[in-house]
Amino acid sequence: MEIILCNLTHDYHVIANNKMPLSVGVIGSYVKEQMPNTNLKIFKQISLLEKYLTEISMGNGKGIIVAFSNFIWNQSLNIEIAKIIKIKFPESIIIFGGPNFSIASEGKEEFLLTQREIDFYIPHEGEYAFYELIKLSENCDFDLNKIKLLKPKQCSYIDKNSYIETELLPRIKIIDTPSPYKMGLMDSFFGKFVPLIQFTRGCPFRCSYCTEGGSYWKNVFRKNDDFVEEELDYIAQKCDVNDELHVADSNFGMYAQDEIYASLIAKVKLKYNWPNTILVATGKNSKERVIRVSETLDGLIPLSVSVQSTDLTVLKNVKRKNIKTDDIFSVELSNKNSGTGSYADIILTLPVQRYI
Repeated sequence: MEIILCNLTHDYHVIANNKMPLSVGVIGSYVKEQMPNTNLKIFKQISLLEKYLTEISMGNGKGIIVAFSNFIWNQSLNIEIAKIIKIKFPESIIIFGGPNFSIASEGKEEFLLTQREIDFYIPHEGEYAFYELIKLSENCDFDLNKIKLLKPKQCSYIDKNSYIETELLPRIKIIDTPSPYKMGLMDSFFGKFVPLIQFTRGCPFRCSYCTEGGSYWKNVFRKNDDFVEEELDYIAQKCDVNDELHVADSNFGMYAQDEIYASLIAKVKLKYNWPNTILVATGKNSKERVIRVSETLDGLIPLSVSVQSTDLTVLKNVKRKNIKTDDIFSVELSNKNSGTGSYADIILTLPVQRYI
């Protein structure tokens, strides 16, 4: 079995998305923990993926599983590469996952009927569902018809022109996902891509425009202190002092545990003089704690004062409550005193993209 995990970006002139492929890295680390002898590769650059595909020789592609992390910025790229792979390896299994997928069954069906090169789409978290799917594929000798008859859980797919959507698996606790960094799966990306980590997964808010606004994500899971400290230490040893750190949390600084994470980052900074900048979306609640986190990190993180919209009707429709005006000024005053930067978000109306 050959497993190829892709979080692709355009790279023909410059690298368009310079973040490490954490999404597929975490899935890959979970698979490697369960199946240590699995041949698993992770790709970010198209050129390197194309080179690898020319090197492997597996006839019609039976036993090749290629999975794509699908976002709004790389969906078209994923589709075109998937088409090429299906032509080169017609019996390969193509799996998509990621947030750029309709929440409505009708939208999912329309998308999959149009993009027949996609054999399965895994919505929401991918660790459990992907692992179960590749185990089932192996047991079925990679026969797509047999796999689809057994209705793998947490999958959307087309079977004989009929749309199938199976039940969701339980969410995984993020502490149960091993570190792709410590497993060495991200080593080849250092020096060219910016480290991306996640302390907390899930969001308590129900903002309807956000991929984490659904009830699926309402429970918040987080890593423990030892995990975070060890992962940060591993990354720091491989980074240049000028490298950034990107944190994928939705509301960093809002939770009590974030003060501990901030202290661990500060400890790493003192030891390795890294990172020099942290890019993260800070929480809109618990402004006093967010400010304390910023102070602990000595101005490394810019504070967000996102309003999304100032129209009260729009805010009600999208289930959003903005940060209070007094709190905005309080945050800005803190920024001025500490030298910390800040930024604001506002959503502008754009045409609705197909399949969303």
